[in-house]
Amino acid sequence: MKNKVNKCVLLIVQVIAVIGCTTQVNVNKTVKVQSASEKLVEYCKKHNQQLSIYNYVFVINEIGTCINCNNIFAKKQGENLKRDSILFIVSGIGNKVDFSTYINNNSSNIIHDNFAGFDTLDIVRSCAIITLDSNKQIIKIEEVNFKTVGELSVRGK
Repeated sequence: MKNKVNKCVLLIVQVIAVIGCTTQVNVNKTVKVQSASEKLVEYCKKHNQQLSIYNYVFVINEIGTCINCNNIFAKKQGENLKRDSILFIVSGIGNKVDFSTYINNNSSNIIHDNFAGFDTLDIVRSCAIITLDSNKQIIKIEEVNFKTVGELSVRGK
């Protein structure tokens, strides 16, 4: 009787092992990781923007370690809204950073991202200036923080 129980347990263990192995085979799929440039291009297409006409992307958001820095940057860069070489991505609803300059502005070079979808792409970790090359690839990302806010806030003028 013990021998039959042992054989039955062994059979159950083998069946579980086979099932476990066959389900793991499907887990090892190749997933293409997008570059920051690819993510930016795709994001802009979803928001009906052609990245090809811009040299810079100014990201205005409510994330990062210096919300006061973001406020300074957002306020100063609002003066550049008429510059057609700059695309503005305003990501968030403006609870922490004053977006009033951007919210009521219908300029064609602004993406209003009320649901902060851009922030989930993990391209930047605060407000930032993204510089693009002639092929619209990202060549530089300058994030706003307490050390850079002075210099970046007056950029673009």
